[in-house]
Amino acid sequence: MTKTLSIRFAGLALAAVAFAGCLPQEDSSEEIDIDDVEASEQGKTLGGLGKVDPDTQLGVCYHGATTEVVSIDINAPRCTLSQVYDIVEWAELDGQTKLKEFLVTVLDDNAKIQCRPYVEPKTGANKWCVDVIDRYQDGTPLVKGTQFGVDTRNYFVAYTGDADGSAEQHHWNQSLQNPMWTAPPVELSETGFIMKNGQFKPAYDFTSRGERLLKFDPRTCSLCGTYDGPGSTVLNSAGWAAVYSSARWWPSLFTGCRLEREPTFGGSPLTATLSAQTCLAEQNYQATSR
Repeated sequence: MTKTLSIRFAGLALAAVAFAGCLPQEDSSEEIDIDDVEASEQGKTLGGLGKVDPDTQLGVCYHGATTEVVSIDINAPRCTLSQVYDIVEWAELDGQTKLKEFLVTVLDDNAKIQCRPYVEPKTGANKWCVDVIDRYQDGTPLVKGTQFGVDTRNYFVAYTGDADGSAEQHHWNQSLQNPMWTAPPVELSETGFIMKNGQFKPAYDFTSRGERLLKFDPRTCSLCGTYDGPGSTVLNSAGWAAVYSSARWWPSLFTGCRLEREPTFGGSPLTATLSAQTCLAEQNYQATSR
């Protein structure tokens, strides 16, 4: 199963990808203030994510994917890979070689990905961002009964033509039979069909179909599984990484980009301050497991 940065929408999130390990390693002297400081206030968490300063708040998009999870929307915009190439660059940065290969050799020119427009804050450029999707439009999860009692995982969703005998149908039929893509970390599978009358169905019912929806690159729910976020350097330096991992606890992120350095058993936690860049990556990770 892929290393995840998953999120059940927490209100802040990517609904991707925090992309676990998505940023280059920073110099430790810049990344954290290693002094232990007892927090004067614990801070209220929002859906598992702590309050963070506005100047380090995630925007709509992070490394090419939304910072909140959304639903399938057959009326939403759809992007070619060239329009959302940031996700290819992220996959390469994150060491997701299989995912990058899938995007470039299988998906490119053969499907479009559900996406949305946004304005890049630093440059003001109009860009496109891939939707991170965990549910159908009626709110039911794309995948049920995953782990730890949480019925959600998040994906990218692609749309392709599905006319009988078409080249597109043949290409994806072949891809869906290839264990290189159907196994983790890509885990390609069908997730629905749009009939020629425009109606969406989660499964083909032998009526006349027009398009096929495919999901890929699954991530587990946010705050599920073993923590392995960008802030793990703080835990390693404090000797708490193994405890978080074995207990499947995730450290809270508080106001001022202060990451909990040890599990909180009551009272105020000890924290360490993350750099602004690592803080953004941590927010995204806790929101989407990317």
